[in-house]
Amino acid sequence: MCVALMVKLPALTWERFVIWLAVGLGVYFLYGRKRSRLARA
Repeated sequence: MCVALMVKLPALTWERFVIWLAVGLGVYFLYGRKRSRLARA
């Protein structure tokens, strides 16, 4: 049922999703790189 709803979403929604996903992953990895235990060692 969820897949059926996702398929019917407009293309603009998917574009925004991909952009925000990329921004979020970038923040996550940049923050993790500075704060990781391996980086401190």
